[in-house]
Amino acid sequence: MDHDCRFSICDYFRYVDGTVNSRVVFEGEQVLNSGHIILCGITEQESHFVNIYALCLQTTSLQSSPHKIEGTFLISDEDCQVKHFLCSCKAGKSGRCKHISAVLLLCTRTSLNKLEAISQTDIACAWSKKKDETKEKYQAIPVAEMECLKKNNNCKSYDVSETTLREIQTNFITALPSSALSLHKIGRRQLQVPMSTALEDDVIKNILNNACQSVLMMELMQKKVDFVASCCEEVFKNKFDGNAYQILCDTKTSKRSWLSERQFRVTGSRIYEIFTYCGKDWSIKSSKYFYPKSFTNKYVKHGLQQEASARSLFEQRTGLTVMECGFIISEFNPWLGYSPDGLVMDNNQYPAELIEIKCPFEGNLIY
Repeated sequence: MDHDCRFSICDYFRYVDGTVNSRVVFEGEQVLNSGHIILCGITEQESHFVNIYALCLQTTSLQSSPHKIEGTFLISDEDCQVKHFLCSCKAGKSGRCKHISAVLLLCTRTSLNKLEAISQTDIACAWSKKKDETKEKYQAIPVAEMECLKKNNNCKSYDVSETTLREIQTNFITALPSSALSLHKIGRRQLQVPMSTALEDDVIKNILNNACQSVLMMELMQKKVDFVASCCEEVFKNKFDGNAYQILCDTKTSKRSWLSERQFRVTGSRIYEIFTYCGKDWSIKSSKYFYPKSFTNKYVKHGLQQEASARSLFEQRTGLTVMECGFIISEFNPWLGYSPDGLVMDNNQYPAELIEIKCPFEGNLIY
């Protein structure tokens, strides 16, 4: 192997059977760029082949024993091809895990001639030599001891109310919807619902048109609202200046949208606590209403898990058609909203009744 032998990036994509958007490619590059390949060298070579041995840190346990990657390249005057590669990780037998992907990417960036020679003794001692260095590099330390905070340890601290902290957290979640905090708060999986068909589109319009016929909503719209200041009116307009059709569609497929749209509105499930409030401190009450603490228990989880089954059983028993929809807002009073568990549609696909589903934790009654 006298010539400069480098694994082709095209051959790399062919071997992993991926594209630039493939997970194995993306994660392999992340592993390599993060410096998790702590050893990569040649254990044996001849004119027509090269045996590779590499160590890669475990992404989920950086201080544990690393994964071992072994493989063979077939060498010719024209190119360098993969014969086989294996990794000690769970997906390693496929020959296309992210650790193997990282090693192959390294071989596209570095000539095989420049890889270090590794003896059997080196293999046995490789992790022992690297262990202390790796543990020191990835040792967890308290946030207070991080350099960025040590430099600012003279900063003045402030006592912040719980309400303000919740507002700050909400702003972070809104600004960084893909952050770990945001994903943890709303759940990492979103309901996947197919795009609306023409029939569903008509049904949605019928639902919104039906809501516009409410005499009560028209009368409520006539009530004059006195804003404390112009800024309050501006906030009101910004928060509720949304398209009812788009909101209904978006909140049906996205829990993040649903949480965002209902946060500052008076909703069906929360209006009772406003109606029955007898206190005088509306500042605290409104803060708790707009920024509620997350709450769940086994009964709530049971209800969420069984709701779809209950809806389906209701349709089977009654022969009625039930429409699932997102968050419905009042065109006349956009500060009001409701998320029905289901709408019973008539033969003309107009809403006739709404249903409220309750799933008792014990028993098999469905209301």
